[in-house]
Amino acid sequence: MCPTVSLERFPRGIAVLSTPEGEELGRKLGKTFSNSYYVGTYTRELLSKAAECYDAVVLVMSLPGAFRVACEVLRGKGEGPAVVVVDPLGKFVIPLANAHWGANELAEELAGKIGATAVITTVAERRGLKPLEALARELYAELEPKELIASYYRAMLNGETICTDFDPPEGFSYLRRGEDCELRITTKCHQGTLCLKLYSLFVGIGAKPKVEDLAKRAIKALEELRVPKGRVKVVGSVREEARGVAEALGAEFRLFSFDELRDFKDDCLSPPSDTLKSMGLTGVAEIIALKLAGVKGKLLVRKVKGEDFTLAVAGVAQ
Repeated sequence: MCPTVSLERFPRGIAVLSTPEGEELGRKLGKTFSNSYYVGTYTRELLSKAAECYDAVVLVMSLPGAFRVACEVLRGKGEGPAVVVVDPLGKFVIPLANAHWGANELAEELAGKIGATAVITTVAERRGLKPLEALARELYAELEPKELIASYYRAMLNGETICTDFDPPEGFSYLRRGEDCELRITTKCHQGTLCLKLYSLFVGIGAKPKVEDLAKRAIKALEELRVPKGRVKVVGSVREEARGVAEALGAEFRLFSFDELRDFKDDCLSPPSDTLKSMGLTGVAEIIALKLAGVKGKLLVRKVKGEDFTLAVAGVAQ
C-alpha cells in the first residue's frame, strides 16, 4: 500500500463542496484522490464541518463566491484548512487560503489531474523554497505561535539560515541544526521563538479476521506515512494480530471489542462502508485512534485502506 502524495500532505483528508452548477465537477474531484470526498453542495453548516474535520477544502464555484463563503469559517493565518477554488468549468485552480499550509500544493496536484491551470502567487514557492508549514506536517507537529511565522518567512526570503534543535528533514535548505542563528525553531518552547510542538501518537487498526502479516504490512504503511515510530504511545485494534504492531514499535497495546466502538460519536469520522453500517458501526480504525488519544485527541491521519485492513492515527500535542 503506497499512499498518494495528497495523502502524505493531507492525511486528514480533502473535502469537496460545490454550487449546484459545479456538482458534476465536484463529484469528479471527490474521487480524484484516495482521501478526497465530495461532501455535497454548499451550505454554511456543511462548510463549517468540512473546515473543522479536513486538512483541505476544495470549493467548486466562482472566485468571488468562494471568497465570500470562505470568510465565514476561516480564522487566522495557518489556522483551519487549506482552501482551493476550482471554477465550475475546470479551467483554473486557485489557492484561496493557507497557501503555505498546502493550498498551493493541492492546487498544482488538482490542476495536473484535470488539465487546468494552477494560479500560484506566493513568493516562497516561486523561489523553490519548501514552506515552513510543511515542516510541521512532515514531523507530525504544530508551529506555535503562528503570529511569528511571517517574520521567519521574511528571513528565509532574505537568504538567512534558521537554526533548529533537531535534524531537519530533507528539502529544507534554509534550516540547519545549531544555536548561532538569529532565528531558531525549537521543540522546547521559549518566548519569542517559533516552537515545534510534537504530537504524541495513537494508532488504530481495523482488520478482517485472521489477516496474514498484519504487523509487517501495518508497519510498512506507517513508514510510508512517515509516522515517527518513537512517538507512538499506544496501538489499538479489534484483532489480536495487531499486537505485533505495538511490539515492533515498543508501544502499549489495547484490544477493543466492537461493542466498545458502537456508541462513539464524532463529526469528523470518515463515511462508513456498507459493511460497517450493517454491523451498526460508524468506523473502526479512526474511532480506536481517537478513543486512545482521549478528549484532547485530534485525528491526524484519516483511515488508510489496505487490502484487508485499515489504519488511522490520532495525536495529542505534547
